[in-house]
Amino acid sequence: MKKKPIYLYVLLGLATAGSLWGLVSKFSSSNDAVESLLKGMEEPVKSQFATYFSKSAELSGSLLSNVFFYASLLLLIAAWFFVFKKDIFKANLIYIADILIGLIGTAYSYVAAKGIAASSFSDPTLLSTQILGLNMSVGFSVVLSLIFLSIVVFKLIKQQKEAESVEVAEEN
Repeated sequence: MKKKPIYLYVLLGLATAGSLWGLVSKFSSSNDAVESLLKGMEEPVKSQFATYFSKSAELSGSLLSNVFFYASLLLLIAAWFFVFKKDIFKANLIYIADILIGLIGTAYSYVAAKGIAASSFSDPTLLSTQILGLNMSVGFSVVLSLIFLSIVVFKLIKQQKEAESVEVAEEN
């Protein structure tokens, strides 16, 4: 009896939750949230943050950001399709591609967001705080993606070795 790929269910479930969160964020207005954040701030800090939030919204709606997001979403759907078809090998490969697309998208967003922060904040303290937050969030995302990638690659290699040993046993 074949074991169920519980690791893949969990990883795809987490990725699906993240993608759904991103999808909701793409179609919901964040103006109210930005206004409430800016409400207690004084000038010139308020205008610097307003510029930063405005440029960040433009970045998240840019063509390249959308290409990365929707390509990742399509790969996630394809991975689930192959899980339901019980073709775990293809599901693993597609999920690996999804992780790699996500890492490339993260790198693109990091470089663009760092430029946005540098052009939005004239106060060095505000700039360093934003860059620190950006570094922490990107670092967390990359580490999590690499952990997911290593789990899937490890399981994929293990499954290949098991398949080879079954093949050798059948030949004897």
